[in-house]
Amino acid sequence: MLSKQSIDILIDLVEIKLSAILVQDKDDLREVNKLKHCRSELMDAKKTIGISRNRTNTERARNIV
Repeated sequence: MLSKQSIDILIDLVEIKLSAILVQDKDDLREVNKLKHCRSELMDAKKTIGISRNRTNTERARNIV
């Protein structure tokens, strides 16, 4: 699994590429759509990592008490 930092870097790279693309034809539009989908998947993965880390921390806290 990727770290949160790695996912943040990948999101930044995708957003940079999205901002640099000039849509001139259908292929460019397809590329934009793929990048947007990729960004969405990365954002979901980032949320999942946050949720799983919270669960892990909660489980650790229970074991301490």
